[in-house]
Amino acid sequence: MIEIKDSIIPAALIQHFLKGGLDRRNLDILGHSAAGFLNRTYGKMAEPYDLSAEDKKVVAELTEKGFAWFPPLFSNDEISEIHTHFENQKAYFWNNDFGDSSMVEGKLAECPDNMRFASFDQASISNCASFARVAHDPRLLALAEAYLQAPPTMSIFTAWWSYPSNQPEAGMQYFHNDRDDFRELKLFVYLSDVNSSNGPHMFVERSHTTSVLSPWVAKTWPTVEEQERFWSWMEFHRKSNDTVQGIFPPEWIRTVTGPLGATFFEDTHGIHKGMPPKTGSRFVFQICYSLMAKLNQKYESVPRPSWLSPGFRAAYATRQYYD
Repeated sequence: MIEIKDSIIPAALIQHFLKGGLDRRNLDILGHSAAGFLNRTYGKMAEPYDLSAEDKKVVAELTEKGFAWFPPLFSNDEISEIHTHFENQKAYFWNNDFGDSSMVEGKLAECPDNMRFASFDQASISNCASFARVAHDPRLLALAEAYLQAPPTMSIFTAWWSYPSNQPEAGMQYFHNDRDDFRELKLFVYLSDVNSSNGPHMFVERSHTTSVLSPWVAKTWPTVEEQERFWSWMEFHRKSNDTVQGIFPPEWIRTVTGPLGATFFEDTHGIHKGMPPKTGSRFVFQICYSLMAKLNQKYESVPRPSWLSPGFRAAYATRQYYD
């Protein structure tokens, strides 16, 4: 496993900064410094890379809007194999928060009525061959590094089902913005067809960085008092649909539908949510690339598949999940 020196800043203080101790504007500034530190420390160890013109366009779209489509990563045959893999794994069914009192265990075919989500243990995720391949994909890691401006760490590596339910909406189904790291980039792949009724993802473009938002804020609200009210509102973790739709231009609010295999990147510092399915279900795969591992998560690694021979960048990025 790649070893990293203990942080100069205590983990508890970093967590305090991320979860409200600093506002978004100062977090963005600190994120620039943190990325520079990691790049100087670990970037020189990684093999060089050259982004294609297509991938440079993806990075540019992410920088401007916080969202970009990407070519499908899995073939239809691979997606069929992924479905088969998880049909045979133990699933965890839950409603509001993973680990809440409603959670029960069983195979996917045994899903109880009226559950919102089904997820899986980390070993089941990491031991899925198609997921392992994508986790080590040098193109994806180079693109994430170009966007984050530092060697990426995979801090989330997961997949889950969302189901129709009359239970209260869960936290991730409210508009919110992630604050798990100073910089984050998420990869999403739809492993089922996703239309407007079975839980599409939603994202507010241009809400991902203060540098992108600031010119629009200054133009929209001419007084300092109005601008400060907006920035104070941005600090609230959860935001109502009506408020988000009343503040931002409608063309910025993207509903992400797509067929089986649809793949996209998103900076989830921007405002986003997963809509609760009304009919049908949604299966989605996700990787979060960030500057560091999540401070409030205990990671469990599995042996790295023998058919993988990662360079430094992939070994570094996946160190929490593969020995």
